[in-house]
Parts: sequence; C-alpha cells; structure tokens
Amino acid sequence: MLLRVAQKALDKADKDSSVTGMASGLFESVQQLVRMIKAYASGSYRGVSRKNIILVVASILYFISPLDIVPDAIPVLGLLDDITLMTWVISTLGDELAKFNDHERTTSRDLLAMTYQDLYERAKQKGIPGRSGMSKQELVDTLQATA
Repeated sequence: MLLRVAQKALDKADKDSSVTGMASGLFESVQQLVRMIKAYASGSYRGVSRKNIILVVASILYFISPLDIVPDAIPVLGLLDDITLMTWVISTLGDELAKFNDHERTTSRDLLAMTYQDLYERAKQKGIPGRSGMSKQELVDTLQATA
C-alpha cells in the first residue's frame, strides 16, 4: 500500500515538475520523502517518529489525490495547494530529512564498500532482475532503492 502511494507521488511530482516548474528543490525533496516512506515501509529505516511518518504519508496522499481544496484541473492554481502543503511538510521535517539523508549516504557508502560478487548475491536474494548486466554502481543504486 505505502509503496503504491509512493510511486503515485513520484509520478505526479515528475509530471508536475515539467509542466509547472515547481519551486527549486521541491521535486527532489518530494522524492526524498517518498524514499523515506519506502525505507520505513521496508523496515530499513526507523529513524523517523511515527507522528512524522503519518504526516508524510498524509501529505503524499493529499498530493496525489485529485480531490483537493483546489482541483488539479485548474491550471497553476490547482497545483498551488499541493506545492504549498509539500513545502510546509518539507520545512517542518527539516531535521528528520537531514537524518534520513545521512542514513542514505551511509547506506550507499556501505554498499559501495562491498565487492561486486556480494552486491550481486544481495540483489539475487532480493529478486532484482537483470543483475548480471549491471555495473557495481547500478547494483548499489538498485539495492539502495529497494532497501
């Protein structure tokens, strides 16, 4: 459930970022929130309070929902409430996002320190397809995304 919500948020943020030119850095922050949800859902990251993960999930649900205070069908104004809410959530969770960013960097560094064979075996265990054609960095990126 959480992973489907996260993917819908990424799809909408990607579409809206090219159509409306969302505020600088907002798209990347929405992606970070989605990665936080995925990490929390998979159990690989629990460094966020339950209250704040609920806030993130609720804001993402609002962001992807076509039923808002101002309907998305209204050009520019339709996305303004979404952008405003996401900007508020991002600013409210600044410390939580910084901690999560540190966690992602550490995880990435730990994965990069592994041998290609160990990364390949870990990807195999997780059922990641196409492992044999991936470079070490691609394996790291894929494992980090599925962590």
